[in-house]
Amino acid sequence: MKNYIINQLKGSLSNNENTKLFKFIIEDIGKYVPSETNRVLDIASDKDPVFSGFMAKLFPNSRFVHFKDSKKILPIIHKRYSRIPNLEIINNPKDLDGPYDFGIAFLTLHELYDPVKSLKETYKRIKNNGKIFIIDYDLTWFPKIVKRGKWKNRTAMKIFEKYIFNTENEKKVLWDEINCMENHSKKGLEDYIEYCKKAGFTLLEAKSHRIKTPWGEKPKVFSYIGEKNV
Repeated sequence: MKNYIINQLKGSLSNNENTKLFKFIIEDIGKYVPSETNRVLDIASDKDPVFSGFMAKLFPNSRFVHFKDSKKILPIIHKRYSRIPNLEIINNPKDLDGPYDFGIAFLTLHELYDPVKSLKETYKRIKNNGKIFIIDYDLTWFPKIVKRGKWKNRTAMKIFEKYIFNTENEKKVLWDEINCMENHSKKGLEDYIEYCKKAGFTLLEAKSHRIKTPWGEKPKVFSYIGEKNV
């Protein structure tokens, strides 16, 4: 089952510009995926359930709950996601039933107003010995580069786009979202390790995954794997 998950995800990501970066993250996570997983809680922001929708199609016998723990009460969702039978979108924590086999947060925690609150909610809802898998940005080093170079904001954004946010989706997000560069480089791996600890999770594995830049190899994203122990 674990090898199947890894191989399927690798194949599905084969056309993604971040393939090389995410393949070995997937392999790390695959070591901890339960052999019979069928209930997954996805911690989300106010955006469409792209990742959980992808996973739900990949594993039609599992149930994915996309919990939109954001400040918006009823975020607008593209209607195509309503056609995925094993994907449920929930806006109110009172509607979460559980227990879930594990929780996931794929590039979403940096967008939440209170990530510790969301992690605590997840901790309550997953079963004992259940896992939490987090992938998010690890770019706290970039503001130091900006300060050293004394760059104006637009110059910094262009450099950020050229060397860091250089996939098509990332470029779009960079120029469409207000304060995108700042919001994606405020917190990093050490911050989220502390957040997960406050939520009650025990650290199993955490890594920064690096890319080549003009300033040497630098972290772009991190992966965190934690466990609920009662």
